[in-house]
Amino acid sequence: MVTTLYDLFQRALIVFPTAPFLGARQYSTLRHELGEYRWRTTREIAELIDWFGSGLDQLYDKHVGRAPGFSPLHQTPLGIYSKNRIEWVVAEFAGFRARRFSVALYDTLSSDCVEHIVNHAQIPVVVCSVDKVATLLALKCTMPSLRVIISMDSLQGKARGSVHSTMSSTAIRALYKHAEGLGVVLLDMAAVVEMGRANISVPKPPNASDICTICYTSGTTGPQKGVVSTHGNYVSAAKSLYHSMPLYHSTYLS
Repeated sequence: MVTTLYDLFQRALIVFPTAPFLGARQYSTLRHELGEYRWRTTREIAELIDWFGSGLDQLYDKHVGRAPGFSPLHQTPLGIYSKNRIEWVVAEFAGFRARRFSVALYDTLSSDCVEHIVNHAQIPVVVCSVDKVATLLALKCTMPSLRVIISMDSLQGKARGSVHSTMSSTAIRALYKHAEGLGVVLLDMAAVVEMGRANISVPKPPNASDICTICYTSGTTGPQKGVVSTHGNYVSAAKSLYHSMPLYHSTYLS
């Protein structure tokens, strides 16, 4: 029975295991232009979610589980800070795998807004594009809950095929040094995936009544307010769409 977004994805894995699930255009660092789409199947993304989710479990156990007031019985947030991309979806569903809820930090937010949301939601881990790492480190002194930053892009020099990675090796070394000085754990997504692949954890799926995501308002009339939505809310919306307008074999552009 499908009652959560985690369940919905598992159903898609059974029904459409080899179907193209997520795709992105590949970026040529030589020609400085976008090329053809590269698609990954539902099964490939599911595998990546399991690996990254297992790595997240290790990071939360080590760096968040020891935080004052933390209880494993409670849900914990996972911040995601980037433009829309494949890694955004992978990070969110990797969080769902262990009852974590997503908190979006919009790509266009000012530093004040980022600080407010991280503090208000008490976010300990943020997955972000590499261009957002410096922003988070600059705010760390006013965001005590932040313990781990995971770059979607490679921190081992320039990433191939990513329009988001334009940092030099010197700049990346400076980020590591800054993070170490602040007591922040800085890794890239590939490193977390390898951690998880070496030690797969058992999923602890959410319930329908669990928080799925907290979406913050734009803040035009004051401090941003967090809108809490449950897994049951989103599944109800998905079921309504399914019955009113089935979308098999369609492509969604984000």
